[in-house]
Amino acid sequence: MTTILLTPDRLGSRSIAILLALLLSVISFAAHASEDLHMVPVPLEDRIKAADIIVEGEVVAQRSFWDARQELIYTAHTVRLFKVFKGELKERQVEVITDGGTVGLAMHTVSSALQLKKGQQGMFFLSKGAPTGIIASAASIITQPYASRQGFVRYDVERGTATDPFNQYKSVQEVYQTVTSRMGRQYRTVVTNSRLESGIKAQLQQQSTQATQAPNVSGFSPTRTSAGTGAVLTITGTGFGTTRGNGFVEFPNADDGGTTLVRPYASDYISWTNTQIRVLVPSYTQTGGTAGTGRIKVTTNDGSSGTSDGSLIIEFAYSNVVAEGGNTPFQPVLIDANRNGGYTIQFAPSLQSRSAAQEGFRRAINNWVCTTNVNWNVGATTTTESSADDGRSVIRFASPAVTGQSVLARTISKYRGCVSISGTQRDTIFWLTEFDMEINSTIPWQYGPGGPGANQYDFETVILHELGHAHQLGHVIMPNTLMHYNIGRQKQIRDLTAPDIAGANLVLNRSLNPPVCGGQSPMKPKLDGDCNLASEIFTFDASFTNAGDVNVIWTTSAEQGIARFVVQRSQDGQQWEDVGEVPASGQARDYTFIDNEPLPRRSYYRLRVLYTNNSEAFSGRVQVVNPSDLRIFKVYPNPFGVTTNANGTSGETLRIEYLVRSSSDLSLQLYDLQGRLVRDLEATVTDGTEVIEINVADLASGTYVLRWSEGNNSGATKVVKVQ
Repeated sequence: MTTILLTPDRLGSRSIAILLALLLSVISFAAHASEDLHMVPVPLEDRIKAADIIVEGEVVAQRSFWDARQELIYTAHTVRLFKVFKGELKERQVEVITDGGTVGLAMHTVSSALQLKKGQQGMFFLSKGAPTGIIASAASIITQPYASRQGFVRYDVERGTATDPFNQYKSVQEVYQTVTSRMGRQYRTVVTNSRLESGIKAQLQQQSTQATQAPNVSGFSPTRTSAGTGAVLTITGTGFGTTRGNGFVEFPNADDGGTTLVRPYASDYISWTNTQIRVLVPSYTQTGGTAGTGRIKVTTNDGSSGTSDGSLIIEFAYSNVVAEGGNTPFQPVLIDANRNGGYTIQFAPSLQSRSAAQEGFRRAINNWVCTTNVNWNVGATTTTESSADDGRSVIRFASPAVTGQSVLARTISKYRGCVSISGTQRDTIFWLTEFDMEINSTIPWQYGPGGPGANQYDFETVILHELGHAHQLGHVIMPNTLMHYNIGRQKQIRDLTAPDIAGANLVLNRSLNPPVCGGQSPMKPKLDGDCNLASEIFTFDASFTNAGDVNVIWTTSAEQGIARFVVQRSQDGQQWEDVGEVPASGQARDYTFIDNEPLPRRSYYRLRVLYTNNSEAFSGRVQVVNPSDLRIFKVYPNPFGVTTNANGTSGETLRIEYLVRSSSDLSLQLYDLQGRLVRDLEATVTDGTEVIEINVADLASGTYVLRWSEGNNSGATKVVKVQ
């Protein structure tokens, strides 16, 4: 096997009116609002008022790129203009910038971002200007979609219909009439939209022959399945055609509740005959979106189509990714990103000031950890208030200008990949390096543990859903499951359902083996989660005081049936000892306990809640670092020689310990006695960093000088290599 590793390194206005009027005479207007799509609806009037530019256009080119600081990936879409509804434009095209994209084998996906495909047409509601960190070209008009996905009304050019996340339109002409009537003026035609005219003509012709030529979908198997997992759907019937040609299968789009349809990639089709089609059920599709529950539609090479009577049920979706320029979806895996088996999650300053939100997040993450054993840990807070590609999984509140107007929250998944070649077989492997989460700071949240009010959104439900995306699960159309596409006001789902668990377990099982290339270690299941949590503990925290004690504080939301609280601590988070008791007061209140003899280095605290019926439950754990051990550089073994690596393999390594409260960058340089630099390393240390290892197998025996620096702290240590 050879492994290649890539590291981070036209219609006239009169004719279209006539054709669309004919279409409208047989199909009545049916724009309707759907359920909430993990976002707050932005009325059309608000989009018209807020957008700087409203245009009809087609995506004719795309390119992804890093921002100026190499922190985030964006995609620029060149949109050729057909009509201008708002804005003074002399240009015939604009650039639309969306979040996420792929550069080489580095990839960012954003759970709520607008996804555009080359060749797509629609009406764009745009704001002028580029996102922060992007250097705009003076040669182009740079824009962003207003209200994220709600900033695009997507056309089905072949059928002459249109959709946005909350509305379906039976014709494109209805979109024109709706927008122009609210603006009080007509649009200006830049160039004729020939594709749209051809599609409408073909649709009218198709209606006259559909009854006699339409394919018949008589059945499918299985009737319940999953998307993006390699599951094969067999569709039976007649009139499919002996070959696929330009034919295709369509599924309801789980990302919008079936408002639109999605098509598999050509590589997803296994076979196509006149009476049977076999196709993979996709979670990454040619048209964008994920296959969801609903009726299946088959369109043949001549354009005729038929729909199944029954609905296919898709219980869960494994989020797939596609390499740059590729057309074959791949299943990404989770890895040991923090050298402790998984991923360390850090709260940004905007979250640190909201204790109730922190506890809601902790409850959500514990739910996932205790159900699927996904290895997630909440680590030290960070001073970072961004979602940069920096190896850190940061959770923060952000303004609608960042998350997208109306978006509740979004998860940004960061991937890297490699290409593995074995004989004639070529596979692309992707793994999740980190995930960041941005929560809309203007949403009326109910942080819990009480339920949401009439106009509130349940914080814990939304976070559970977003963590599902981090677990690599996509949307489904399955009401009362966590990954259902809609989370509306007062919607409360605080427990994982069987489909959510089945999908997550599949992802985790695939992640237990190392990727065949890339040198990554697999995720290790987390078996020590805080799984028996006391619902009465509203907030819990611990911190060192200036006197060197640990101040343990907690707040209860209720105390019915509670006898007392036992404060516990642990050096490793596994073996616990009691350090004191506090009797319950019988009513909700704040509590404080002082530990006068804290443990050295890093330790953990939690509450053991004892009830009057002799049962018990626990609070979540918190970590503290003894100030006397902070920012002290330790290197071992010294002298060093043949040692054993942390993963049990043989190797010559130096190990470095350096405790910090929050993330920091540690610079390391190793020199020989002649002053020659033999190693130059940068490492990010966090409160969860146990050991930094330096491979020195290629160094000759002798004395070396290890220089280090972190912030305003620095030093040098002599180390000796022996035979």
